[in-house]
Amino acid sequence: MKKIYILLVNDLRNILREPMLSLAFLGPFLLSLAMRWMLPSVTIYFANYVDLTSHYPLIFSFMLLLAAMLTGMVTGFLLLDERDDQIYMTLIVTPLGKEGYTLYRIIFPMVISFFYAIIALPIAGVGQIPVGFVIPIGLLAALEAPIMALFLACFAGNKVEGLALSKGFGLLMIPPIAAYFTDSKWQLLAGISPFYWPVQAFLAAGESGSAYWFYIFGGILIHSILLYGLTNRFIKKMG
Repeated sequence: MKKIYILLVNDLRNILREPMLSLAFLGPFLLSLAMRWMLPSVTIYFANYVDLTSHYPLIFSFMLLLAAMLTGMVTGFLLLDERDDQIYMTLIVTPLGKEGYTLYRIIFPMVISFFYAIIALPIAGVGQIPVGFVIPIGLLAALEAPIMALFLACFAGNKVEGLALSKGFGLLMIPPIAAYFTDSKWQLLAGISPFYWPVQAFLAAGESGSAYWFYIFGGILIHSILLYGLTNRFIKKMG
């Protein structure tokens, strides 16, 4: 437990030390405030062209994904720093070991992302979805954070490459957007993107029927497969 505490304190210190990481870490909270203060004005401004209120669920669902992506990006950059500083080699010979260290790196961004998911919606002014539906969606969206963190750690050679890959990771948002505007069963093809599942679950929240739980459990399956593959690759990459 002491090792975990030391890692946590060190992570927070490193995040606060770098302005970019600090901004990204606080990004979901700042985004929630911006949504609360600016979205109504934007809605009124575009009222003659499009009714944004009908698309609020889509907008708010992507807010949860951005929270997970930013948290995952911060964790991914911490992993790149630790790899460059050869901290891996120090940690794997401690009682924490490879598995313990990897588990911490998975749980840390998940907890932060889930926390943001729970507080972001009320701050942004989303009160129509019952908490019983928000918690599973928050947990599902939180899985995006360690997936992105491990993805950056496995495939980025440095922070510059990590920043480029994190931007490229955002392309996975295109399939769920396309599915939203597609009234066909073919939209399930968008399920190749992990982002599709929490978005669809958010859109189905509160509705009668089994669609909501289909997206929750389908998303858990897809995310688990991705997380398992990336975790194994990350452990092997540590040496």
